[in-house]
Amino acid sequence: MTDKTLLPQHVGIIMDGNGRWAKKRGLPNNVGHKKGAEVFENISRHCRDMGIPWLTVYAFSTENWRRPKDEVSGIMNLMRSYLKNMVKAKNEHIAVRFISSRENIEPDLLALMEEAETADVGEDKSLCYQKYLAATHNADKSHRPHKCVPLFPLRVLYI
Repeated sequence: MTDKTLLPQHVGIIMDGNGRWAKKRGLPNNVGHKKGAEVFENISRHCRDMGIPWLTVYAFSTENWRRPKDEVSGIMNLMRSYLKNMVKAKNEHIAVRFISSRENIEPDLLALMEEAETADVGEDKSLCYQKYLAATHNADKSHRPHKCVPLFPLRVLYI
């Protein structure tokens, strides 16, 4: 059994290298992004199960908008799929918060983001998963992500 006092209270992930992973295997970039999304889902469940209360993921940077349109569309479709599953799987006990600008996000994806954030995940919110989705096309340094409302009493949010 793991001594929970030795576990971090917050884990951060930068999702990078999925396209390179696919290219190395002779696969299209979107196959790499799909694999990265699967790995992320496993990591989020492991964090929850281990008792790590905060997971922040940098999933889409402003530079990603410069990628080919079909690749960006594929990434956004992965986000749609993930969010639909999150809303359905209320028993996962994972709360989602987006801590970024929502500019340039398509209306249907925005609606899914809001639905995921407001979904009732039960009394035991074991993990607050924050996703930093850099939605703006220009890097405005004055922009700061909004604060994620702490879901865990007596735990301090890193912001």
